[in-house]
Amino acid sequence: MLMDQKHYSAFLSILLVLCCFTSQPVQAQSKLTYVADGSVPIQSFSVRTINPNTTVTVKFPDGIVAEAVSDNDYRLTKFAHRIKDVPAPWTIEITVEGIASFASQQTGITKVDLTGCKEIKRLTLPYQNLESINLSGLEEMEELYLHGNTKLKALDVTDLTELKILNISNTEGLIPEGLNRCTALNYLYAYNSSLSNPDLSALTELQVLDLTNTKTSSIDLSKNTKLQSVELTDNLLTDANLSTLKDLIKLNINGNKLQHIDLSQNAKLVELNVSNNQLQTLNIVLDSLTSLDCGANRLPISQLPMRGNLSTYIYWPQKDFMVAQQVEVGKPLDLSQEAEATGVAQSKKKTDFFVYDSEGNMLSEGDDYTCTNGIFTFSKAFDKALRIKIKTAAFPKLKDKAALYSTYFKVVSPTTGVSSPTTAKDPYFSTTPGHLTIALTDKSASVRIYQLNGKCTTKTTIEPNSPLSVALSQGVYLVVIGGKSFKVIIP
Repeated sequence: MLMDQKHYSAFLSILLVLCCFTSQPVQAQSKLTYVADGSVPIQSFSVRTINPNTTVTVKFPDGIVAEAVSDNDYRLTKFAHRIKDVPAPWTIEITVEGIASFASQQTGITKVDLTGCKEIKRLTLPYQNLESINLSGLEEMEELYLHGNTKLKALDVTDLTELKILNISNTEGLIPEGLNRCTALNYLYAYNSSLSNPDLSALTELQVLDLTNTKTSSIDLSKNTKLQSVELTDNLLTDANLSTLKDLIKLNINGNKLQHIDLSQNAKLVELNVSNNQLQTLNIVLDSLTSLDCGANRLPISQLPMRGNLSTYIYWPQKDFMVAQQVEVGKPLDLSQEAEATGVAQSKKKTDFFVYDSEGNMLSEGDDYTCTNGIFTFSKAFDKALRIKIKTAAFPKLKDKAALYSTYFKVVSPTTGVSSPTTAKDPYFSTTPGHLTIALTDKSASVRIYQLNGKCTTKTTIEPNSPLSVALSQGVYLVVIGGKSFKVIIP
């Protein structure tokens, strides 16, 4: 039977409606149940559904049943209900056809049952009172926010193989199990947590890492080559090799125990904070850098970079920079690399040097010592320890209370052979043109010798009563023995 135009148009309209109705996949009934301890009377949360125009039903413990329909744009529903005259703990049941996410903050949640919503992709429960949480079978979970749950001591993320964001910050005592299975992870936030010295080698998709204040003393990020932002502030790091992180844009590694750091391979760095370490050298690329904080280290002016394109540059104050612990009368103390600098000025500026004893008395140039282009020669020995003050227009903030000084050193009468140590456990040094000899009397120790540009020229172990002889070209070197630093001049 043929349809007339009127009936044919009506048929097409009905067919179009049916197609639209059936275009959304049918979702199974999902159920999420949580328990609150009653510390917060108003229970508020949001539920995002997989499909729009989906009804979300909530049963509260006081008998109230609330419903809301998710919108078209964000598929979001929001609930807030004050519970009264019902003894705690409270159980809240949420049912919906297909749940994409659940979020509730600071509502006193102690338990959550997710067994009835395997399809959930995002769970946001910050600053709750969670004591445990079962995440098994949630293979579609992509985002998990549990920061601030101080009572949570166990977390198994083994099944979360699609997880992209994990936040467990401010959760002291919590160490996630199965983290190495989360190979899709892009963002890991664990500041103020117990995730100390983690093995992240399997997390090769990481782009953002925050391990601030986690007591981390060692970390290997060589496999995490996609990292763009790294936060390692306030830890116990003495070394950091970040040479493989070619895409690194932001690095905060302030508040550690670093003596040297080489960032010459991180040319994309835009923001860098290395303040409050023990840095004696700083090897960085200024090409992209716009913000640098390198204050509160032991950097002489020769190690402080020029301003370049830096819009933010904090180089002050500095702790005392390292010089040789002992200088012989008539032999040079070479600070020639500090004799001039450009710094934040428009051109090179000469450095003014002043020598003080431990009581604050200034020595007389010409009578007590000579200084030619930063090379000091002392005419006599001194009972009191001395130090050198540096003043330059290249770095005008290094003045007054932020003035730059060297470490204290002793000027002694000439000796022969190996110099005497300060204590029985200190190493002996002997320098001759092109050679350095080191001897120990206490116990074996690791030895690293650095040029002032941060390059390590020697890495070995020295045994007691077995002197180490190293061939070195003329110049100034930093020798690190068992974690203790010494500045050595090779004539």
